[in-house]
Order: sequence, then structure tokens, then C-alpha cells
Amino acid sequence: DGGVLLLEDLKKSLKIARQEISRQAEESISSQKDTAADLAIGGMDPNSRNDIEDNETLHKELVLHRDDVVKLREATDRLEQANLTMLQEMMEYSAEELELAEKSYVPDSDSDGDDD
Repeated sequence: DGGVLLLEDLKKSLKIARQEISRQAEESISSQKDTAADLAIGGMDPNSRNDIEDNETLHKELVLHRDDVVKLREATDRLEQANLTMLQEMMEYSAEELELAEKSYVPDSDSDGDDD
């Protein structure tokens, strides 16, 4: 059964080697892309380079503002829900007050409706 263990070890080693080669290839490609982008930008005129930098800055700001919008929407939803809850409570309270007022109102049976 030593052959089976050896085979399993070889399979593990092969899998690890493939993962390492894949990781190194991805790192190399990423590095080459960055280098190519830097060389391309370096060969541009200053105005074009500034435009690219401005675009990158605007992209970062856009991401920040999107996060802010999400947070503001969540806060607005919470406030709207709280307002609806308070409004419902006020309406229930007003309905109870109206019922109490109707129950406590006793018409004067001695009066004929004339206020003389």
C-alpha cells in the first residue's frame, strides 16, 4: 500500500504546484499590465495624463458617493418607518379620543334645542 500513499502524495504535490504556478502567472500578468499602463501613460502628453489622473480621482469619489447614497437611503427608510409608526399611533390615539368624546357626550334632555 506504499504505492497508493506515494500516488496520493504525488497528486497533492501536483495540485499544490499547479496552484502556485497559477498564482505566479496571475501576479506576473497583473504586473505586466501595470507596467504597460505606466509606459502608455508615460508616453502621453501632459494634458492627457492629467485627464487620466482626473478620471481615476473621479472614479474614487464616485465609489465614495455611492456608499453615501446607500447609507442615506437606509437612514431615510428608517426615518420613514418611524414616522409611519408615529402617525399610526397618533391616528389610533385620535380614534380613541373621539370614541371617548362620543361616549361622554350626553345630550341635555331638558333642552328643546333653543338657546334663549
